Amino acid sequence: MRTLPAGYTEIFTARGSHYNRAMRLCPAARETERRLLIDRLELRRGDLVCDVPAGGGYVGEGIEARGLGAAVVCVEPAAAFARGIARHFRRVVSALDHIALEEASVDRVASLAGLHHLHSKAAFFGEAHRILRPEGRFAVADVREGSDVARFLNGSVNRLSVTGHAGEFLAHGELAALLTAAGFRDIEEREHQYSWAFPDLDVLIVYFRELFGLVGASDHEVRAAVTADLDVHVSTEAVLVSWSLVYAAGSKSA
Repeated sequence: MRTLPAGYTEIFTARGSHYNRAMRLCPAARETERRLLIDRLELRRGDLVCDVPAGGGYVGEGIEARGLGAAVVCVEPAAAFARGIARHFRRVVSALDHIALEEASVDRVASLAGLHHLHSKAAFFGEAHRILRPEGRFAVADVREGSDVARFLNGSVNRLSVTGHAGEFLAHGELAALLTAAGFRDIEEREHQYSWAFPDLDVLIVYFRELFGLVGASDHEVRAAVTADLDVHVSTEAVLVSWSLVYAAGSKSA
């Protein structure tokens, strides 16, 4: 009988290396998703940005690509997952409810799609506020409860993944409420619909298998899982898979 991991660190200790292989295979697949988050940071030249939880450093790489000279510190709870982070980034292995950074030490905090694995969301938002300098900005994105993505993750991924998947997804207005409770101002929240893009179905299948740890699933099982809950559009130019996240951002007072 499979014993399911308790939380983020256990899950990505088990399958972080698979996740990083997927991102190396098709690094542009989630570019729209990443851009929507980074845009909300309102980056300034020379900012110090905390990417948390950083995984393999995907958001940090997107920030670097903006060409503004922003420095990135990648905070990741799972040491095995953090091994995929480029060595020129500062890497900090730390719990998310007690982030190992000094108070008021960064200008921006970014968090992409890791929140649904956290049981202590309010503590994490409090830590994001603590480590930000005055007038700093926090941008976060994750899965809305009841969405197609939520059904896919807690259905097919839960059934097929080596770790299972029991995501705690976001109610309407929950991100805004968490930001308010943590002390942020000028808050906005919005759900975005977009697509993940792949060159062909073969790459899509390998990507989903690795990203979600579906390592025991056949090609047929992976394709069936994706198409059961998500819209897949195949053309001669690309294969597009429907996706959505709720995005929110807020600023720390001066």
